[in-house]
Amino acid sequence: MFPYPAELHTYMDPYKPGAWWVYENSTGLRDSVYPTTYNETFLIQGDKGSSCFALTQREFSLRTVGMDSTGYVHVSYSVVLKGEGGGVVISSSPQMTPGLFHFSYTNDEGYGGGHVIDTTLGAVAFTAALRADRAMHVTARQLEAILLARDIGIVGYITNSDTFTLSSFHIP
Repeated sequence: MFPYPAELHTYMDPYKPGAWWVYENSTGLRDSVYPTTYNETFLIQGDKGSSCFALTQREFSLRTVGMDSTGYVHVSYSVVLKGEGGGVVISSSPQMTPGLFHFSYTNDEGYGGGHVIDTTLGAVAFTAALRADRAMHVTARQLEAILLARDIGIVGYITNSDTFTLSSFHIP
């Protein structure tokens, strides 16, 4: 079994049962986000014996009123490339199509589909935040970009009409 790459896992590990995040826009509108489903599985690849290996995959749904009109975003987070990296797909559908966001980390290439930045949201400075923008081919959804901080998860998101920033959170 291959572990998640530490560089990506620090952004994705907070998403577990019992965790929650509250976001607020400039007019005081709130969005409470929490996992409603959570499943971690292992995908066995290769022939039985010495060439067999397991890739870990975590899937969960986040209840939200602000990120998507469906009231949910669905996330698939998995180890890829025989443990040489990890990938994340965020979608408005449990079937993961169309994927709103695709970002990854590989040992050879670094981050793909997202970039690490230092930024300030409200009065809080974040070092090495991961920003991902909506996939170019997806046009009918409201979520435009997300910003993830290490050991916290999503600390802000931008829709086609608003910006929400993290006001409180709990990670068990």
